[in-house]
Amino acid sequence: MSAAVFISAHVDHLLHDRRRDVLARYALAADAASDVTLRSALAGCLFSLTAARDLMAFLGAADPAGDAHDLLSLLEGLLFDRLYGARSLLHIPAGTPASTADLTPVIYRWLATAACTVDDTTTSGPPPG
Repeated sequence: MSAAVFISAHVDHLLHDRRRDVLARYALAADAASDVTLRSALAGCLFSLTAARDLMAFLGAADPAGDAHDLLSLLEGLLFDRLYGARSLLHIPAGTPASTADLTPVIYRWLATAACTVDDTTTSGPPPG
C-alpha cells in the first residue's frame, strides 16, 4: 500500500467513523484561540507531526520537518473541504471507495512533489541544459 493510499484511508476514516470527533474539534477551535494547552491538544489529535516528519524523511524530502507541517496543512484542508468546502458539494459519501479515490490523487501528487524537491542551497546556478 502506498503512503498516499494509506493517508487517504485515514482521512476517509476521519470523515466517516470519526466524523463526530472532527466536528467536536472544529467546535472547540474558537476556545483554542486563547488556550495554548487546548490548541496544542487539538493540533495533534487527528494527524501526527512525528509520523509525517518520518514519512517525509523516508521519502527523501529536502526539508522533512517543514514538509511535514505542509503535509498536515494539506490534510487539514482536505478534511475541512470534504466536510464544508467545495468538495462537500460533490456529495461523495465517506467510507466508500469513491471517497478514497477522491483523496488519493491529491495526496499522491503532493507527496511526489515534496519527495522530488531539491535543496536550492546546494546548487550554484541554474540546472544544466
